[in-house]
This record gives sequence, C-alpha cells and structure tokens, in this order.
Amino acid sequence: RATLHNQDYINMLELAIGDTVKVSRRGKVIPAVEHVLEKNMAGNETWQMPIHCPACKTPLQREGKHHFCPNFDCPDQIRGRLIYFSKKMGIKYLGPKTIEMLISQKRIQHPEDIYTLTNEEMNRLRGFGEKKINAFMTSLEQSKTKPLQEVLAALGIRELGPRAIENLTEAGFDSVDKLLGADISTLTQVKGIGEITAQNILDGLNPQMRKTIKALRKSGLSFQTEPPAVLPGDTQKHD
Repeated sequence: RATLHNQDYINMLELAIGDTVKVSRRGKVIPAVEHVLEKNMAGNETWQMPIHCPACKTPLQREGKHHFCPNFDCPDQIRGRLIYFSKKMGIKYLGPKTIEMLISQKRIQHPEDIYTLTNEEMNRLRGFGEKKINAFMTSLEQSKTKPLQEVLAALGIRELGPRAIENLTEAGFDSVDKLLGADISTLTQVKGIGEITAQNILDGLNPQMRKTIKALRKSGLSFQTEPPAVLPGDTQKHD
C-alpha cells in the first residue's frame, strides 16, 4: 500500500483512477508512487479530494496541504480516538473489533467510558471468558498509574505529541490543571510552540476534552508528572 500524501501531490502527478503508476520503495521501506506510466482509457480526470467527510458529511477544512474533518463527534474520529487511547494506555484485549462492538452497543463513546465497563458487560461480548476479562480489568487498573505525559499523549490532542509534552513539562506545565489554565500568551513562551500550535492545543482542549479529563481523574487516573530518570551511579539529589 502506497500513500498519496495530499491533494497537491496528486495534482502534481495528474493522477486519475485507472492510471498505471510506477511504485518504488524509498529507503527500501516506504512504498511511494513516483509517476504515471500510462493514463487510464476511460478518460478519468485528476482525482479530487471529497469536500465532505465520508463518515459524517461535515465540510472538510484544509490547513496547509492537508484536509481535516472538524467534527469532534464524527463517528470515525470517535472510533479512532478510542482505539488510539486504548493502545497507548496499554489496555489489553480492547482492540479495534472490541471497541467497534462496544460503540455499536452505545456503551462507549469517549475514553472515560472505558473505565466504567464491568465484568458482566465484558462477559456478554463474543470471545471474552473469565481469563480474558481478568487480564482486561487488571490492565485497566494498571493504566490508571500512567504518568501525565503518557495520558496526555494517549488523548490524541492535536499538537500534543511527545516532544511538545516534554517541552511543556520542562517549562513548568507539570500538572493537568496548569495546562487547562493556559492561554496563548503562556503557551507561546514554551520552546517550540508558536501561535498556531498554541491555538491548536487550546482548540483541542475543547469542552468535551475537558469533560473527559475531569471524568478520567474521577475514575482514578493520577495525571502525575513522571519523575526524571536517575542514571546508574547518580546519587545527586534533585529538587
């Protein structure tokens, strides 16, 4: 499978459905469409990005070279956030198929809903026996001890990747409350965060995300900053 990156790249190749293309493996790893070898016989014109989200029909927004669905409640976004959160938090046996089953039953919609699942509910799911349920519940409890940095990354807030989170914690945003109380002026003082990035972070901390964070804390997630690693033989005390 080769990615076409964005509409600009497709336009540059003048790529249409039915065209025969040359595909190479750049760096011997990533398949890449290099150019069109033969145009299609049907007369199809250069493929254009849909103007509406295929999942929720919301008009897409273009930022830079990429298109985004701005609907936080888009079904595909809900599913994607839950799958991403479960994987990053190390929750066992809560993969895409199980998540889709729970969504179809209207049992989960946001990450906090995962922590309300019961043994009885999981037992009703196809493929879940006592051993599997116990492993799921154990990993669910263990996930509550994840440090602030890992929980923030798992929430999939736009622009809050590992590097940005590290820069924020080093700059004094060492609690979720400090992050929730931030504004553009304070965020742009952090290394690597400009006005656009800061605004995207604040937009990502929308009312539903704030509700999710509050509910996760109520469920027992600590949101505590991970202490700095101590190197072997380092006996120096750190403030």
